[in-house]
Amino acid sequence: MNIRSVAALILAPLLLGMARTPPKENPPMEEPAKLLVSKRPDGPSSWDGGYSQSPGETVVVRDAEAWTSLWKDKIGQPAPPVDFSGYIAVAVFLGSRSTGGYGVEFLPPAAEGNALVLGYREKKPAAGGFVIQAFTQPYAIQLYRKPTVPVEVRAR
Repeated sequence: MNIRSVAALILAPLLLGMARTPPKENPPMEEPAKLLVSKRPDGPSSWDGGYSQSPGETVVVRDAEAWTSLWKDKIGQPAPPVDFSGYIAVAVFLGSRSTGGYGVEFLPPAAEGNALVLGYREKKPAAGGFVIQAFTQPYAIQLYRKPTVPVEVRAR
């Protein structure tokens, strides 16, 4: 092997490595607080109730088919219209509670690394307060503007 061949063998991988395109970066994350929808022109942006048909779960809805199924299977009502080209919905079902006074409060969205954390907390009845003495299955659903990053739903 001559010097030119050795030089070519050494330089070829270096030059090819420099020619690669850099990895695609995720677009910058929107300001998380702006993703929570408080008003929309074509209807409500949140729903809640004391009775559902869920043992307790969180669901992220991204399309009309899943939305219709969620309302039919978990709430037993027709789904209100939502345009999922611009929104996602987060549904939190607490499961069975022995009295009334329970609910779900959605917290402001927060960025965590390259993900968006959509947090919520369970609201509980006040100690010594008057509440209905019946089993309830509270739920809440909140719309968010469709994010460009992965979403994680978490109790806080």
